[in-house]
Amino acid sequence: MGCKVVPDAKAKAVREILGMNIILKAESISRGVNRKVAIGLSGVGMILLASALVVDASMRTLFNMPILALDRIAEALLVWIIFAAFAYALITHAHVRVTLVVDRLPHRIRLGCEIFSNLVGLGFFAILTFVTWSYFWESWVIREVIYGPVRMPFWPIKLSMPVGFSFITVEFLIRLLHILRPKHEVVEEEEVAEF
Repeated sequence: MGCKVVPDAKAKAVREILGMNIILKAESISRGVNRKVAIGLSGVGMILLASALVVDASMRTLFNMPILALDRIAEALLVWIIFAAFAYALITHAHVRVTLVVDRLPHRIRLGCEIFSNLVGLGFFAILTFVTWSYFWESWVIREVIYGPVRMPFWPIKLSMPVGFSFITVEFLIRLLHILRPKHEVVEEEEVAEF
């Protein structure tokens, strides 16, 4: 009744293209979120940390009144600054890579090395994500605190690790899917809608 039977090859091509679009959309969302998290947490964290240290040094020098527990707050901010930027560094290729040998290999072997390194990264950070979520959860349940001049909850610091590891795990997965996706020419929207 007006329905058009689509040959299997065309249907398969459309599914692959739609699959690529989903991967590209996930990649776009992940990179946007990671950019905001990295800039938001790391950037603002660095500004807060620098400002707090300047204020503390000024208070200590001028008025002999240091800010209590600022060293613990600085440690907490530093942990968030570092872990929030992990995935963003992966996205922007800021992590150190030694490619002296790999660059000289044929394309297919380089692709295999890239797949292997992303699989190792994905597995490693997935394990770290799982383990650190349990550490965070345990700290949350027992209401763990850091003792010192001022008692501070420890769980916000521990939360930075699974959050940062989760972001980098997702980025490794997206990189892997990006490498493994079929390479086809992009079909016009009208052609896809026609199927």
